[in-house]
Amino acid sequence: MTLSTDTKPSDLESTPEPTATNASEPARPPSRPRAKKPSSGIQHNVELTLRISAMNETTRALLATAIGCNSNAVVDLAVDTLSHESDARAVLTSVNDICTADPMEAGILATVLASENKAIFKSAWRILVLLPSDLTTAAVPAGSANAGLAFAKAAQSLDEPSRKAVARLLKDLGE
Repeated sequence: MTLSTDTKPSDLESTPEPTATNASEPARPPSRPRAKKPSSGIQHNVELTLRISAMNETTRALLATAIGCNSNAVVDLAVDTLSHESDARAVLTSVNDICTADPMEAGILATVLASENKAIFKSAWRILVLLPSDLTTAAVPAGSANAGLAFAKAAQSLDEPSRKAVARLLKDLGE
């Protein structure tokens, strides 16, 4: 487009003439802007879902029990875990801390947990029912002291593979 004294502003708004070097090459469409870097929350969600999908069935059952999810399916478990991630960490941390504590301290920790956070305690109890432990019943005993001492005894009886499974799952959740 050449400018002359008769050029109007509306003439300048027209599309520019193609400047292809070879007439046989098709004109390239304008490049799209680069996608923004995903937010850290989205990245965390995807990473957690991938970690869950890599878990074996037993570990997924352990996670489902920790958060009270009725399904071991990866998508269901990922959604529930993301919705209750801090609860899952609290349950698994409680089990891990009590099973690795000194036996006297374990009883105190478990009794305090039973009296101060019944929801976390009940989920932790279900973990011990799922794992090979000294628990003989799924029913939580009445009274915080009785429940705490029974829990501590069962947590202390966990075998090494069960303890490692709890610790590994806690690490996978990003302790």
